[in-house]
Amino acid sequence: LTPMVPGVQHASIAITSGGQSVTVPITITSQPVDGPVMGSVVNAASQRISPVAPGEIISLHGSEVGFVKPDQSQVRVLFDDIPATILYGAQWQINAIVPNTLAGRQATQMRVEVAGLRSPTWGLPVAPASPAIFTLNGTGVGQAAVLNQDNSVNGDQQPASAGSVIQIFGTGAGLSLTPSVKVTIGSIDARVLFAGQAPGAVKGLFQVNAVVPSGLTPGTAQPLMLSVDGTPSQNGVTVAIN
Repeated sequence: LTPMVPGVQHASIAITSGGQSVTVPITITSQPVDGPVMGSVVNAASQRISPVAPGEIISLHGSEVGFVKPDQSQVRVLFDDIPATILYGAQWQINAIVPNTLAGRQATQMRVEVAGLRSPTWGLPVAPASPAIFTLNGTGVGQAAVLNQDNSVNGDQQPASAGSVIQIFGTGAGLSLTPSVKVTIGSIDARVLFAGQAPGAVKGLFQVNAVVPSGLTPGTAQPLMLSVDGTPSQNGVTVAIN
């Protein structure tokens, strides 16, 4: 069954309960589409709608926006007619990097092209920074994507100690980092040692190294937040402290 193919299709659903089973026939009628349709554009780390920033990794969700079998060259994401670097594509999602050339603009016109077919154009606000922290479950909340000083993955089983250095990963920091980055763990400021492009990683992924402050309650998941030029990352992100 391929619902995206235009026309009438037939299928069935088997329902089993208490040892009994019944098969229900269904008919699906799908209409052809004129091209890709965008549904949402979110920060790839927070999974939330926010202004886009130069160099930010975004996730674009919609219908027929990406590719399954076609060559990636058939898919383009454009901001003010400037092609973005595509990191991932599927039928319902594209991950791309917002072009750095949007720096200084207040808004941008975005569209998707798939095999020559264009989506409607969307107007998006542009900000100097729109930071967010990646989380291990990919939802934008919960345990942060953090490495401990020994490069182990931070979590309940491997918490970080006061005085140790943790590595925090995010996107949307814009083009200006150190010394404009601040980190708080719990309600305590952490000393930032490094903020910049994550070494060896794709462009758009930034890394912040910070010292875990003393005075935190051990054995707990503490709220983690960073800010760039006063713009904070999303709420609901935590780091494990012992």
